Amino acid sequence: MGRAIAQCVAREPVPEVVVLDLAGVTAVTPAGLRILPHARDHVARCGSTLRITTPVDPGTRHALRSCPPYATFDVYTDRRAALDAGDRRAFLELVRRIWAAGD
Repeated sequence: MGRAIAQCVAREPVPEVVVLDLAGVTAVTPAGLRILPHARDHVARCGSTLRITTPVDPGTRHALRSCPPYATFDVYTDRRAALDAGDRRAFLELVRRIWAAGD
């Protein structure tokens, strides 16, 4: 998983968003849970955003949600929702412009 994510952000141009679709995942190991924060941070250093989808399997969903860094992820119900969510950088730029206009 880590290698696949690294390959995604190694492309030129770097994609604005990388979606890790976990919908079909039926089990998650502690190693899988540990790699997620590292993957998110690596993607961010490359100038992209990592988004994940919620697993359909209830046990896997529970394991993921009980992972301490889970709250720091952009989590979506499915791949389409993750892709349609828009770009966080565009939102932050809008906030910056609004803030600057208030000065």
